[in-house]
Amino acid sequence: MENSKKKTGLVLLFLFLLLAALLVLNRGELEPGSNEWCHKLEDTPKVEWTAEDLKTFTHNCIGRNL
Repeated sequence: MENSKKKTGLVLLFLFLLLAALLVLNRGELEPGSNEWCHKLEDTPKVEWTAEDLKTFTHNCIGRNL
């Protein structure tokens, strides 16, 4: 019985750590077209922009009060 509780605790701890890691990794990505994304892209050299970046920036960021 004690061994089963330890295994359950370890599984729950592992799942918690996995979820925390996924949240931290996902947090670094900004939603394309968001104000934060527009500001970040403005600070990025144009030669590093992709065609999709240019399209999204033009559609969502130009004319917006950033």
